[in-house]
Amino acid sequence: WDPEGEYLLTTSSDQTTRLWSEVSCVVNGKKVCRWMEVGRPQVHGYDMTSIACIGRKSNHAQSDDPTAEKEPQHRFVSGADEKVLRVFDAPASTLRLLHTL
Repeated sequence: WDPEGEYLLTTSSDQTTRLWSEVSCVVNGKKVCRWMEVGRPQVHGYDMTSIACIGRKSNHAQSDDPTAEKEPQHRFVSGADEKVLRVFDAPASTLRLLHTL
């Protein structure tokens, strides 16, 4: 969902799409950052084969752009062995979670 690289989406033959983000944590008394799975935006009945982030790169589109406020910034398309593509927009709760990490 994030074209700026703040998180990573992956697909797998275990029929899931997973959301990964850098998370701050304390290890042996030291604050460190690690990439961790923070969600599974899609669980499917077929092996997942592809994913692409297609959201806008910025919400600061030019004012003469009539779609500027209508197109979600965080959107992805995924495909599976069934040969159907599905489009997903990030729910507000997921965006809040990523903002807090």
